[in-house]
This record gives sequence, C-alpha cells and structure tokens, in this order.
Amino acid sequence: MANALQRIQQLEEENTTLNGRITALCAVISELTHEAQGHNIVMLPAHRTRL
Repeated sequence: MANALQRIQQLEEENTTLNGRITALCAVISELTHEAQGHNIVMLPAHRTRL
C-alpha cells in the first residue's frame, strides 16, 4: 500500500511538471503564430559555406 501511495505521488509530480511544460509550449506556439500572422519574423541570412 505504501508503495502504491509513493507511486501515485510520483505520478502526480510528473503530471504537474508535464502540465507546466505543455503550458510553456502553448505560449511559445501562440507567440510564434501571432508573429507569423503579423509578418514580424526576422529572417536570418543564408548560411554560406566556405570553399
């Protein structure tokens, strides 16, 4: 029983961590989408290779 309770607590902690990561990723995706719609994307120069 104690092992089961420890496992539940571990899973709850992992769930909290994953939910935080999902929230952060959603914020990044929303910001990138907003920038793309506003044409605010900075284009980097093409990478030139040396011969």
